[in-house]
Amino acid sequence: MVDPDYKGEDYCIDAALENGPLRNRRCTDVLCLIIFAVAAAAGCYVGIYAVANGDPLLIIAPYDADGNFCGKSPGYEDYPYLWFENLSYGFWLPWGVCVQSCPTVANPIPECIPAGLADTCDPKPEAYDSKLFIDRFCVPVYDSLPVSLEGNYNDLIGSYGLDDLELYVRDIRESWIIYLIAIPSIFVLIFIWNLCLRLFAEILVWVSIILVGFMIAALGFGIMFFAGENYPPGD
Repeated sequence: MVDPDYKGEDYCIDAALENGPLRNRRCTDVLCLIIFAVAAAAGCYVGIYAVANGDPLLIIAPYDADGNFCGKSPGYEDYPYLWFENLSYGFWLPWGVCVQSCPTVANPIPECIPAGLADTCDPKPEAYDSKLFIDRFCVPVYDSLPVSLEGNYNDLIGSYGLDDLELYVRDIRESWIIYLIAIPSIFVLIFIWNLCLRLFAEILVWVSIILVGFMIAALGFGIMFFAGENYPPGD
């Protein structure tokens, strides 16, 4: 077997031990196939029924301290945003209320429906600016908070980078057509790639290795050039 010129001469297969690939193939797990088909059909039915008879937007709708969906529950249609009436504590949800618009220091008392521990719409311990986050939540503006509340803000929100998260969510929402095109395109490219591997695998492997190395180097220089032109040193 070490001889590179060996072509497999005089090699005999014991039919009793090795039957080799079967030429006449058939499905051996019919019951499993039936169960899988039934489960897939049931999943499709549940999904279609849920969309037709329910409201998928409830998945992303905020709800107040009493469990009412802002903008969705009866009587809450005109109150689509969730706002926290009291920031004095390290846990804000018991003071979550649905409001018509996000309050600010200039307009501190919003139109809201009291819920949970919030029996009024007066901000506590004092007025603060809030801004809309992913079109659902009124989150505090850090610079408008009193010093005594900055710690609570950092513990609950500040470390997560809400501005970045909001940017990501908005990008996905505005680019849904691109995702819709890209996902099926990926499967087509995978099929073409596997076909190419079957036809000329060795050439494709070497081309891939060379191209990947070149593209990584090009990407690195491109990022370095872009950063130098658009960002201050050390950013």
